[in-house]
Amino acid sequence: RISMDTLAFPPSVWKRCAGDIDFELFRKGPVHMGLDLSARNDLTAAVLCAEDDEGVVHVLPYVFCPTSGIEDRARRDRAPYDLWVRQKHMIPVGGQTMDFDQIAEAIGDELSEIGIQVTTVQYDKHMITHFQAACERAGVLQDAEWVGVPQFFKDMGARLSSLTGLMVDSKLKHGGHPVLTMAASVAVAKAGREGVSALAKNLSTQRIDPVVALTMAAWPFGDGREVIEEFDIAAWVG
Repeated sequence: RISMDTLAFPPSVWKRCAGDIDFELFRKGPVHMGLDLSARNDLTAAVLCAEDDEGVVHVLPYVFCPTSGIEDRARRDRAPYDLWVRQKHMIPVGGQTMDFDQIAEAIGDELSEIGIQVTTVQYDKHMITHFQAACERAGVLQDAEWVGVPQFFKDMGARLSSLTGLMVDSKLKHGGHPVLTMAASVAVAKAGREGVSALAKNLSTQRIDPVVALTMAAWPFGDGREVIEEFDIAAWVG
């Protein structure tokens, strides 16, 4: 049998986009956030994108994990989470688990430290109402526009195509962030019935949350710039 899945991000293209990011762009804005929430004992990713004067999209990832049990998760996922926490590439929150209030407060702390005002939050609807309530309690992301992104092949496939187009044109800089790179190294483009491909993973222990968040965050600076999407209420009911 021939697999229809291929790596979503070819290593050579990913490495070519590993230039240093400009933090000042995130202070000036606009800034779009991609948000991929996870189970309480797993990774949550909030990835920010901002654009420079040459149309290059700069990427600033924040990846959160529970404080306790990092070494066990590192062995399970075969990734050096404990090292990345020490290097401040991952942000530990809470104890054995993270709740949405802890994550919201942590995101607020990170944004305040640099002075970032988020323009839109591009999100997966999974558990989002609970997280929005936590953000309201923490006073976080209250001025941002929240934009729901259906996680279907048509919607995410268009966003993945837009992101890969930016990368092929060298219009993306991700700074070589190790957690984001780990996710990119295992993310596959799974073919769908609509003739497009969306992100997937081959193993349950693989983590692609950061690149899912990136795919949503980069859309307003890519093909989504000129697209006025009609809100499909049927996709969000039930």
